[in-house]
Amino acid sequence: MIKLYQFPLSHYCEKARWALDYKEIEYEKVNIIPGTHFKVLKKLKATNSSVPLIVDGQEIIQGSSEIITYLDNKYPDKPLTPEDECLKQEALDWESFADEEIGPHIRRCFYYILLKYKSTIISYLSYDCDWYSKLLLNLMFPVFKKKMTEGMDISSSTNEESKIKLHDALNQLSGYLNDRKFLVGDSFTRADLAAASLIAPALRPEKFGFHPKKTPVELQELADDVKHRAPWFTDLYGDFR
Repeated sequence: MIKLYQFPLSHYCEKARWALDYKEIEYEKVNIIPGTHFKVLKKLKATNSSVPLIVDGQEIIQGSSEIITYLDNKYPDKPLTPEDECLKQEALDWESFADEEIGPHIRRCFYYILLKYKSTIISYLSYDCDWYSKLLLNLMFPVFKKKMTEGMDISSSTNEESKIKLHDALNQLSGYLNDRKFLVGDSFTRADLAAASLIAPALRPEKFGFHPKKTPVELQELADDVKHRAPWFTDLYGDFR
């Protein structure tokens, strides 16, 4: 059985989960927490420290896009990549757009808010992980916060820059979709999956599977803003997730 190593809250991991679920591939989730995941991935002899990562027999694949490509090649039922070369390139281009213009910016805005609330972020990141995860995150928090802030270049000014870029990207997607149901052709593809999954942690719909008891007001405001700019999200997530 495939094993998926992931952060439950990660939007790139949601891309991989959604692909596996959509294609009805049986898999086991291995939930890990930031910081300690380095050791886990090192044991797997992964090429870098990023997740999502899947282990399928002797194969190790890292990265949400690489995972989707691998799954479509090995498990061709319910493909997410169009066969037509032109449509395939369109889907890959839109997926790349979402990965680069939505993913990093919504993540920065998300953590700019969450890092202000120690108990909340610890409960979010330890969700469905080993019992000792909260304890470790509490102990690691000062170092963890510093590394997250530096690694994502988080500050009030970069947060504002990311808000603008996120708005532009969502407006571009919504403008293109307009009266279309899908980004490419007339069927659901990896392009739609990428666009919707990368904003899912902010909106946390029912099928996302993570519903915290407490949400900071600022985070709810971010969610409301994203939802307003991505009216296509509800149908895509509701119909295909």
